[in-house]
Amino acid sequence: MKIDTVSRLPPFSCEQLFDLAADVERYPQFLTAWKSVRIVKREANVLDVEQILGVGPVRLSFGSKTVLQRPERPRRNRPSAITV
Repeated sequence: MKIDTVSRLPPFSCEQLFDLAADVERYPQFLTAWKSVRIVKREANVLDVEQILGVGPVRLSFGSKTVLQRPERPRRNRPSAITV
């Protein structure tokens, strides 16, 4: 079986992707399998979430704990100066 792999960088910043992923209550608006999302508890940057996914007649309910940690800017390691 042949497997092809394609890798691309998304045209969005880390912050934009974080904001999209962190907006769990809106998942049903843009993820077709998500039927319902409810934040049960919110403490600082930790969310307890109840979610329902569904495809056709099949439904899956589950809870999750989401820890929101905004991405940090990557640091470039610069080589130290070479002296001769």
